[in-house]
Amino acid sequence: MLNPFVQFLRPLPKIALIPLAVVWLGIGEASKFFLIFIATFLSVVVGASAAVERIGRSRIRVAQTLGASRKQIFLRVVLPDTLPELFTTVRLSIGIGWTSLIAAEMVAASSGLGWMVINASSYLRTDIVMLGILLLGGIGYVLDLLLLGLQRLFVPWAGKE
Repeated sequence: MLNPFVQFLRPLPKIALIPLAVVWLGIGEASKFFLIFIATFLSVVVGASAAVERIGRSRIRVAQTLGASRKQIFLRVVLPDTLPELFTTVRLSIGIGWTSLIAAEMVAASSGLGWMVINASSYLRTDIVMLGILLLGGIGYVLDLLLLGLQRLFVPWAGKE
């Protein structure tokens, strides 16, 4: 039901939505949250649906044959099978969201790291621009490491096949 809508919006450059977000929600946190949500939600929907579609139907049938309820099938078959891919999808989506946030700050904000980099570049302050770029990369790297740690904690079986 959502697939045609999601497939239409997913390839759309989210940066193109910045002017609409500013007009509809103003320059502030609401427009940033809107852009991050649009940028990440669609990727997560596509990744989650792909992960669920890859589940072996025979495993679900075996669980049904053994008398598992729908809840048990979800918790013991579907969730364990999809968690590794879901974590990967979330890691990728965090990167997309981070990029969207910085782009939004560069275009329409009065604070934030993206704004700092753009503001410094207009005054030819390459030292501040480089510092901003290093901070942006460092924060993105730390976010990815945190998610990778959570993946190892909650999905220790991932990649062990």
